[in-house]
Amino acid sequence: MGTRALVIKLAAPGDVLRSTAILPPLRREHDPAHVTWVTDEAALPLVALNPHIDRTMPFGFETALVLGAQSFDLAVCLDKEPRAAALMRTVRAGRRLGFELSDFGTVRALNEGAAYDLALGLSDELKFRVNTKTYPEVACGVAELAYEGDPCTLTLPEASVERARSFLAALSPREPLVGIVVGAGAVFANKALPPQSCAELAKAVRARLDGSVLVLGGPADRERAEETLRLADGAAVDGDTHGL
Repeated sequence: MGTRALVIKLAAPGDVLRSTAILPPLRREHDPAHVTWVTDEAALPLVALNPHIDRTMPFGFETALVLGAQSFDLAVCLDKEPRAAALMRTVRAGRRLGFELSDFGTVRALNEGAAYDLALGLSDELKFRVNTKTYPEVACGVAELAYEGDPCTLTLPEASVERARSFLAALSPREPLVGIVVGAGAVFANKALPPQSCAELAKAVRARLDGSVLVLGGPADRERAEETLRLADGAAVDGDTHGL
């Protein structure tokens, strides 16, 4: 089995996916290894078929009980939120990296890489003007892994791949094919482009590149998607809004 490694990364789904970039270097530095990944139920489909992960577990009471009965060689908590840090506090591991909850209920960094990540969330000057590291690079720093530019890993069920192929075949899109995601996570809702801006982007892609545009989003983005399609006036196609 080799190194028993635990990774805790609960949310948000997009961040969970971006965090999978730590897995190739983890495998390189700990070979062989058995990797357990704990995440929120909503993000499980993003990591369930990841070839670098041996076991996925949904965050919750049962998972906490099961993990509490085990020990690991390496545990990494990539989340700075209290519930993830609290779970990390209960984990028994020879090497503990990332974040855990203190005796006073505050989130604390366990290593230098985590301290840098924590500082990014506290200082706009550092985050937006000084920092030059990408999200995966920062995550590798938290896990004390050598960052070599590895991409994120998303392995989809074959049924989902076939559905997408059938949809695109029926659409017969012109290249380039551009997807516009009209929504954003609830925590950073202001990151979402207004429907008017999405529509203008779709028109620009059609006019300047002679390409095709798909309007995409999650279940909560249906209204924004419909407004974008209306304003795009035929320059975009509904790519559907659905959950994972």
